[in-house]
Amino acid sequence: MANKRITSLIIIVVSLIIVFGVTIYNNKKAMGIITHSYSEPLVGAKLQSNVASLLNEDFTVTKNFSSHLPIVIIDTKGTEPPINTVFNQETNLFEPIKGLDPYVDGTIQIIDNGKINQLDDNPASQSKIKIKRRGNSSMNYAKPQYLVKLVTQSGQDNELSLLGMGADNEWVINGSMTDKSMMRNYLSYRVASQFMAYTPDTKYCEVVLKDNGIYTYQGVYLLGESVKQGLDRVNISNYKPAENYNSYMVRRDRYDEEAIMLDTYATTNKLSEGYLGLRYPSKYSVTPKMIEYIENDISKIEKVIYSNQYSIFSTYPEYIDVDSFVDYFLINEFFANYDAGNNSTYMYKNTAGKLCIGPVWDFDGAIDNYTEEPLDVTSMAFQISPWFDRLITDKSFVQKLEKRYSKLRREYLSEETIMNTIEQIQAHIGPAQEREWQRWNESREQQNQYHLKPYIDEEGDLIYRNVTEFEQETYKLKTIIRKHSNAIPERLKIMKVSTIWETDWSSRTDIIILLVMAMFFIPMVYIARE
Repeated sequence: MANKRITSLIIIVVSLIIVFGVTIYNNKKAMGIITHSYSEPLVGAKLQSNVASLLNEDFTVTKNFSSHLPIVIIDTKGTEPPINTVFNQETNLFEPIKGLDPYVDGTIQIIDNGKINQLDDNPASQSKIKIKRRGNSSMNYAKPQYLVKLVTQSGQDNELSLLGMGADNEWVINGSMTDKSMMRNYLSYRVASQFMAYTPDTKYCEVVLKDNGIYTYQGVYLLGESVKQGLDRVNISNYKPAENYNSYMVRRDRYDEEAIMLDTYATTNKLSEGYLGLRYPSKYSVTPKMIEYIENDISKIEKVIYSNQYSIFSTYPEYIDVDSFVDYFLINEFFANYDAGNNSTYMYKNTAGKLCIGPVWDFDGAIDNYTEEPLDVTSMAFQISPWFDRLITDKSFVQKLEKRYSKLRREYLSEETIMNTIEQIQAHIGPAQEREWQRWNESREQQNQYHLKPYIDEEGDLIYRNVTEFEQETYKLKTIIRKHSNAIPERLKIMKVSTIWETDWSSRTDIIILLVMAMFFIPMVYIARE
């Protein structure tokens, strides 16, 4: 009898441990802090003496091709995913080409055996796929970027964990033609993941295209998660059409004819740039009632943020997760990622929660990599982005930026941490960098669209911005980040002077002390007079 009681007790304890563990896991997922690959140390690559000999003149790979990075093999039987958008100069928008299916069928194999990988190794993952080119201005780049959907033999979604990242059927293969460092996205994601929710997980790889047994080298890419709702992505609750209130996710970007574009207060009244498109629920499942709810919900927030009445504007913390907006501002300003805010800017709201901004996305043009004009490292610019142009009029919000930036500079954004991370990434890419430059450098030199435009400095000298060596590019990254990050505190002080509101009086301890003293001494004076 005693043994049965002990056994029952053990079963109960084990069950409680499992339930407790699952609860903790789900809570971490809900907060976006579940462990991802960025928490793992970056392993430096071993030197290879035969890097150039691994590629032929036509960029097909030799039989002894190998890589310390995972190898991604894409086989579409020689059919390249087509360019599927065209730029309309009248509307100034990228528009889908009518009647064109952007996807082609194929297969993907990922070789990752934990050491030097070769083409004939057994794949760690493989699947049928539907693959298309992705991007806007990058759609026409010589080095394509891809969106891949994993499918089963029967064409259903095939959710797999690739390279140890969270299981899903949708993946991005991102290799920016204009980022000679190959670091901007990965560096920013790796840093952001330490304090920002749901940062997309990515890993370096080398991509080859297979056609009738011939392998053509495509270069260094990031294989990573797309931004979408899901347990291992943005973990907001599932959409339930019968419910009046649901979670949702939107993205501010260019107008997209194929998406559900939202008609909200700020857009209608031309108070903000860009367009808000619905990302979740899917356009295939969302109801008109849900669309109306989302438009009204966001419009309510925008009416508060863009109000000129203090009694209304001061309530914005009741509707948005202010901390997420503070961190989003700082990470994009730190890396001078000024395409964010207007484009590729996600926001999500869980059922009965506040609206959060994020996850971060797309740092290709960051750290002085905008082709049209150079970065002024002494200035700030993210404050002109939609919504933020209003939030920075609140002294309390700017003070939060100051306090948070000071804390981050002692931790995740410290100069030592950032410089060490750049060096670790550089060592991790290793000899793959030489193959990438061998594959694409001539194309970069021949086409002006990949060139950073020169400028004339204050002394009248013509300053060229293009680098010709990889070490120059990494030096540039370090220099730009060092100078710009040191300039931010002073710019925040200047910004604070121009504020017109102060919504959080609890932060003004000096005034609170004066009020308390007044409440104490005024009665004392009155009593003394009596």
